[in-house]
Parts: sequence; C-alpha cells; structure tokens
Amino acid sequence: MNNDDLKVKITQLFENSNTADELEKARVEIFGKNGLLNSFKKEIVNIPPQERKDFGLKVNSITQTAENMFSEKKDIIEKKELEEKIKGEKMRVIRTYRERAEEEKQMDEFELMLEEDAMSSEEEAFVRGWEEG
Repeated sequence: MNNDDLKVKITQLFENSNTADELEKARVEIFGKNGLLNSFKKEIVNIPPQERKDFGLKVNSITQTAENMFSEKKDIIEKKELEEKIKGEKMRVIRTYRERAEEEKQMDEFELMLEEDAMSSEEEAFVRGWEEG
C-alpha cells in the first residue's frame, strides 16, 4: 500500500464513523498493533537506505494527520451525542410538565365541581332542620 492509498483508507474509516463505537473500531484499525499505520511502517525494510528518512517523514506526517482527524471526529461525535442527550432531556421535561399541567387542570375542574355542588349556609340549615324535624 502506498502513502496515498493509506491516506484515502484512513479518511474513509473516519468519515464512515458516526458513533463512538464505530470511531473506536476505526481507531484500532488505524493505530492498533496490527493496524494500518504499523503495517505501513514495517515497509521501511523494503525502502532503500537513502530514502528511509523521507519515508519516515511521510509516515510521521500521515500519523499526525490521522491523529488530528481522529481528535476532530471524536469531538464531533461527542458533541452530537451530547446534543441528542440534551434533546431527550428537554423532551422528558416537556412531557413531565404537560402531564403535571393536565393533572392540575383535572384537579382544578374537580375542585370547581365540588364548589358548585357545595350548599350555601342557608341550604345547609334547611337540610339540618329537615333531618331533625
């Protein structure tokens, strides 16, 4: 694999990672012991001695770029997950508020019915007199 192919593969892995789990799998595939970068580094034995310095510089550059891409993608995913969590919490709070508002409305209606059904003091006196009489 040449360095351009490696760059393309690394870019694809990060672009296709949309969750923390997917990003972790991409990280292992790129940076892991048997990952793309280590496999690429092992090719140094096939490079003529006079070209090894340039090869090492390319490897370091690709590694730095990959680390930056990983960091940026991680930030994006964490922000997205946090926004989704906040949105879920907002919806939960709204549902709770609406449920409580509905309960309060029902209580107000019940109290109003009790007030409407309540007798005036004159009516109570008449009923007591009737019951005693």
